[in-house]
Amino acid sequence: MILYKPLFLLLILLLFEPVIAQSSKTLKKDIVRLGGLADMVDGVELKDAEAAFKILTDSFVKRLKEQKVYDFDFEGKMYSDLNSMQKDIESGYIQYFNVSAYDYFRFYDSKEFVPFLSGMHHPSENSVHYLLVTSLKNQKKELKQLTNQKISIPRSIQKSVGFYWLKANLRNELGAKLYKTINLQLSSQSENEDLLSLFFGKTDYVIISEGTFNVACELNPSIKSKVRIIKKSEGFLNGVFVYKQGLNSQTITAIQDIAVNLHNDNNGKQILSLFKMYKISTVKKEQLDETEKVINLYNKFF
Repeated sequence: MILYKPLFLLLILLLFEPVIAQSSKTLKKDIVRLGGLADMVDGVELKDAEAAFKILTDSFVKRLKEQKVYDFDFEGKMYSDLNSMQKDIESGYIQYFNVSAYDYFRFYDSKEFVPFLSGMHHPSENSVHYLLVTSLKNQKKELKQLTNQKISIPRSIQKSVGFYWLKANLRNELGAKLYKTINLQLSSQSENEDLLSLFFGKTDYVIISEGTFNVACELNPSIKSKVRIIKKSEGFLNGVFVYKQGLNSQTITAIQDIAVNLHNDNNGKQILSLFKMYKISTVKKEQLDETEKVINLYNKFF
């Protein structure tokens, strides 16, 4: 799963949920502008993302007027590419935005930008662990043994920190020459589908999230007895919601409070389940330390 993609539209959706009515404090007039990339929503084209976004923002504005609680204007814009969004961020037009952890460290790792929210795909953790797995019949148990092998990369992993982790560690273990013998096959299948391909002997190696692996093992316990974990990653944040310093602190708090309490009502839980999230959690810069380490290792080699 792409862990950061759904958060942008999800936050828009949750912002106009009835939970707004729970607050009685009127905020100072402000303009909230959210920016996000169309490819954050897996499988959705720009025009479809924009149409859905407009429906959501229209509903949000309507509820703001009805509730007369949060007195700020709300606008949003989706972008087809990061460069376009970055120009609007730099100009100050966009104050809040959702971005992958990789792009955060490429462009926004400074005191000017503050990561403050992230989606949780595990009941008690907002970080994701990745597993490189193979069949138990396969006797190769270490990365340094994987020369001339093919590794399947499910489509939801291809833009995740897990992919950077795998490439960086393979390159680190094998060296430049032997790394070139590895075939990282970009799959069109989901994590579950690639795991089943491994289970039935159709592929030799797959990288998946630990959450996906655990759920699959619960549904089919025989998977655990037939699959070997070669390596497990540290816990990573795949994406974060960021704001620029100097914004209205009450507006930031309002957005944050709505987000982190979404899972506390049935409607919110249903919304979260659509995006395969348990809840949204606040995050601090320190929680990105492991993610930063693996991205730095990746940048050393690629």
